[in-house]
Amino acid sequence: MATVSPSWNYTLHLPRDPRAPGVARATLRTVLAVHRLTRLTPTVELLAPELLTNAHAHTEGSYALRIRSVERGGNTGGKLLWAVV
Repeated sequence: MATVSPSWNYTLHLPRDPRAPGVARATLRTVLAVHRLTRLTPTVELLAPELLTNAHAHTEGSYALRIRSVERGGNTGGKLLWAVV
């Protein structure tokens, strides 16, 4: 029997703390592992530190990391959308 994977969406609110980018990277790795997208980990680990560190350096308050699946027909196809806001 075929099953349809539900879409998923995570938002991690981060405080203005120098440890926050590391926490966000660890969270990204965990989310990718849980959703069986570990093949994306090397790319995400290259891009995430730059965006997260810039958000920390250029904001005066908290910021957030948003991650969601990009699905077609119930299958992510290994695609995800993520943003630092």
